[in-house]
Amino acid sequence: MKKTILLLLVFTVLIQPSFAQVRKEVSKENQNLLNVKSLLEKHFSGTNIRDLRKNFEIQPNGTIGYSFISDVNRLFSEKSNKSLTSKLNKVLKLKSNTKLTGTLYFDNYLDSALINIEYKREDTVYSFISMSGYAVPRGGFKTFSKRLHDFIKEQISLGTLVKDSVLITKSINLLVDKSGSFRLYQRNYLTKSIATFLASEARWNPSMGSGQPLSTVVNFSILGYYINGDDSWPSEDNSVQGYRDYNDFDGYVNIYTIAFFHHQNIPVFYSYKLLQHSRKTIVSAVYDDMLKAYRMMVIHNGTLDQSNQLINLIKDEALKKFSPSEFYYSRIYFMID
Repeated sequence: MKKTILLLLVFTVLIQPSFAQVRKEVSKENQNLLNVKSLLEKHFSGTNIRDLRKNFEIQPNGTIGYSFISDVNRLFSEKSNKSLTSKLNKVLKLKSNTKLTGTLYFDNYLDSALINIEYKREDTVYSFISMSGYAVPRGGFKTFSKRLHDFIKEQISLGTLVKDSVLITKSINLLVDKSGSFRLYQRNYLTKSIATFLASEARWNPSMGSGQPLSTVVNFSILGYYINGDDSWPSEDNSVQGYRDYNDFDGYVNIYTIAFFHHQNIPVFYSYKLLQHSRKTIVSAVYDDMLKAYRMMVIHNGTLDQSNQLINLIKDEALKKFSPSEFYYSRIYFMID
């Protein structure tokens, strides 16, 4: 028995350095990636290239050490590419058969670049990402908005609503919850009449993000000329259809998906497009999955105080609760009223 215990103690002592060594090697590998990430981001920043992403590989080359291989090389001078090779060989200490792979992202607004990088595996690895989708009413936004406007015109003809008061109202906001049920988000002159209209409407398909249903506020502008008797309806031309998921119909339909955090019970909205007609405070940021942080913040609309308030919310709250995988390394536009 004593001999068995002694053997176990010896075995434990022998294997402890190996676990420590593994932890040290993992840490070293991660640090290698971060070092290369930092080097590449500094090298590719400060250019006129915007809104571009390119894949790349870093692999050993017997004659010049490590090589950066990518289509992006052709956008830079031979001198710049040689400089990058020299920098890589100063920071990289990899085994001869090790390769790195990643994606280089040039930002939309800033002269900055972001890098996502990992060790290349020889076997194929598939990554499945659940994309976002906006809440959609029966028949689509155009049909729903027309039904809504026709109902309002009918109520005006019946004397239930006063045309001038309708035109002053400007817009209607609906909150569509995770189940597709909906209600008025903000009360106004039309509240009672719109509640009657909504009672006969079918549930919507809810918004989706990272495979999960989300609550959404949909803003329908009141089209004054249509209420005044012009029966022509806005056409969905090519520029409007270019908006993915039919967001921002030339300003008469705007969709605001609620993020997973709030400010004093006021929801924070988000979009992957800058909504020009929102009149909200808007700050965009890029989520860096390697650093687990929001970076490169840009103020698009709002007062300095409101913008700083939103920036602090993104830093403190979004970082803990909101990082949808489909937005990694792409700009997310956060909004508050």
